[in-house]
Amino acid sequence: MGEGGTFDDLFDNDAGEWPDPIPLGPDLLPVPALDPHLLPEVLRPWLTDIADLMQSPLDFPAAAAIVAAGSVIGRRCGIKPQARTDWFEVPNVWGALIGRPAMMKSPSLAAGLGPVNQLEADAARENETVLKEHGQAIRIFDIRVKAAAETAKSAFKKKLKSGETGATLELPEFEAPECAPLRRYLLADATYEKAGEILSQNPHGVLVVRDELVGFLRPLSREENAAARAFWLEAWNGKGGYTFDRIIRGTVRLEACCAGVLGCIQPGKLETYLKEAIHGGAGDDGLIQRFGIMVYPDPTPEWRNVDRYPDTPAKSVARDVYGRLARLGANNLKADFEAFDTIPCLRFSPEALRSFEAWRFDLEESLRGEGLHPALESHFAKYRKLVPALALIFHLIDCPAGGPVSAHSVDLARAWAEYLKPHAYRTYATVSQSQRGGARAILTRIVKGDIRQCFAVRDIQQKGWTGLSTADHVRAALEVLETHNCMRMELVPAGASGGRPAERWRVNPRLGGR
Repeated sequence: MGEGGTFDDLFDNDAGEWPDPIPLGPDLLPVPALDPHLLPEVLRPWLTDIADLMQSPLDFPAAAAIVAAGSVIGRRCGIKPQARTDWFEVPNVWGALIGRPAMMKSPSLAAGLGPVNQLEADAARENETVLKEHGQAIRIFDIRVKAAAETAKSAFKKKLKSGETGATLELPEFEAPECAPLRRYLLADATYEKAGEILSQNPHGVLVVRDELVGFLRPLSREENAAARAFWLEAWNGKGGYTFDRIIRGTVRLEACCAGVLGCIQPGKLETYLKEAIHGGAGDDGLIQRFGIMVYPDPTPEWRNVDRYPDTPAKSVARDVYGRLARLGANNLKADFEAFDTIPCLRFSPEALRSFEAWRFDLEESLRGEGLHPALESHFAKYRKLVPALALIFHLIDCPAGGPVSAHSVDLARAWAEYLKPHAYRTYATVSQSQRGGARAILTRIVKGDIRQCFAVRDIQQKGWTGLSTADHVRAALEVLETHNCMRMELVPAGASGGRPAERWRVNPRLGGR
């Protein structure tokens, strides 16, 4: 028996018995482009300027900028989404920029982080001064200790010479000077123990930035990194303390474990991780669902050669905004500490509270409904934090005076939630999209005549076509085609030699091919 077509006589080739093929539909679920009016007005010129210069979707620099703003605020201020309860959230949101290579993700990320990079650079210079001063203080301390020891020894010798009984060497006690905290805003590649040490000096929080986000996610899936994974899960909450007990490092206590995470990732690299998150693997603990600002935009439709100077005044305004956020405190927020508060918090204005409660009612209803995939349900459940956190971020960006969070900020946060939902659907659908892509590749080969009317899985696998190099990939793509009436699987009797029936796939004659 030769390749393909050998078993055609076992089937009825009458195309009239076949239903019409169902189109596969688009490779990606549709998503809305980010409306510039969803951006805080004071940052809008800067972010739209970045997108135009980069010729990238506005979604990328905007998402980076919002995540960065939330991280700078960190535990400087929280939001209490209800009028009376102690429930509060910290605006350390996580973000992922998803897209194919060459979509300018990394440059857009860097540009959106520009003001925070400036804060980090300023802090680095200040830290150098702090370390120099501490080094000088240590040298002075050593001299004092040495001089005091010499004085004590001399006094002790005199007592011995004078025959004083019960003479003892009395060394004065000195407290070594402690180094002032070293301010940090950004982390790139640090172990979770080192991140904990940095957070112990930066209780307001830091932002972890990974140009390749898979480098952050993949190691955390390994069993030996379970402790690190637990640490970062806690860091997303931003509300609880954390204690490290190590033989060498000793005990490190964190007043609060608070960190944002931001990075870029390609759809193909995200697919494997999502399979675990969706099908109960190592990633099925809500880590990926914590990336609430998850944007997966379409490429810009046209490319233009943009060669002009950046909007310097808009960039300066943005730097001033982030600098102001870095100086927030209870005194300039018009926030009062209530009983058992650990950080200053704002509440919604009456009108803002009504808007938030209406939105939350719809959210809770949808989460309790039927038909939502558990992975998406877990993702959208974390909007309980995302929406009030976004409202606080927008309010503090637009209102330097602080005070109750406005209805405008809540409505803007609600609009972001509606904008982000389709991006989440598109992202989680990447697991099935790879199968859809393989199915589309098979259809293309059928039309070209590269696949016969009857074939085995190995006939396609052996071709080595992209995305169809394993039997599992081929079979998954064929099952998609079967649900779209493009082909069907039938079992061919083994014949006189016995054995199990052979699995063969037959193409719907309405598709053409050979």
